[in-house]
Amino acid sequence: MRYSIIILLAIGVLLLTYSLVCSFELRRFGSAGVECAFPDVIGNPAAVANIENIGIIFSYENNFSLKELGENFLEFAVPNKFLPFYTNFSLFGKPKYFQKTKGELLVGKRITENLLAGCGLGYGISSYPEGFETIKREDAKLGVQFSPVNFLTLGTKIEYISVDGEKSCPVKVGFMISPVNWLMVGCDIGWVSGADSPDFRVAERANIGEWLILRFGIASPPTRISFGGESGYRQMLFFWGYGFHPDLGSSYAAGIGVRLGKP
Repeated sequence: MRYSIIILLAIGVLLLTYSLVCSFELRRFGSAGVECAFPDVIGNPAAVANIENIGIIFSYENNFSLKELGENFLEFAVPNKFLPFYTNFSLFGKPKYFQKTKGELLVGKRITENLLAGCGLGYGISSYPEGFETIKREDAKLGVQFSPVNFLTLGTKIEYISVDGEKSCPVKVGFMISPVNWLMVGCDIGWVSGADSPDFRVAERANIGEWLILRFGIASPPTRISFGGESGYRQMLFFWGYGFHPDLGSSYAAGIGVRLGKP
């Protein structure tokens, strides 16, 4: 039991301090965490400006096939002519081993027809079994998306993260091309202080008919793959995703949402 707790704590710390692959990437449902230039992946706060409908989503992720590493998300998206916003709340892990709660608020604005900008704030608390200190995380992010031509979007995201006083400033830049109206292909390159090499991610999104979207992504190093999709019926939306890490194994996510129309 002692060794199990130590292993779970170690994995929890890894997930907290550096996004290996699964927690945040599967939340983006199969896009391998590519977020800088995609219009529908709310990881770059600039993409919040694209929100058209009020929406509520609940999702669950199981990380590395361990029930102790499950994560629940509740997300809200609200369009607004002045300032659309998106917020989410998450609960990760179990109190017996490691538990993390976090909230985030993102806002976005269309500056011109081709330029979007956004910002966000997040706060989280990670608690451990008795005898371990509680860890607090604060973060802020800025994002920009620019489309010089219809089939190309450029994007960047800069974050400021403080975990119990230890600060880092991850930076991502990327692009998305849409050679045909049903296909998007995107690429991100990210830098994190202290990392041995940049983080490289590539993903595609394909619209298969009116009610089916499929995604596939690859991230490295180490090489990880993910895929997923979404479908809908009337006001309901259904999401799923799967990710594989060469050392830590498989993870999956599933979610359900509802579109409540425009305000």
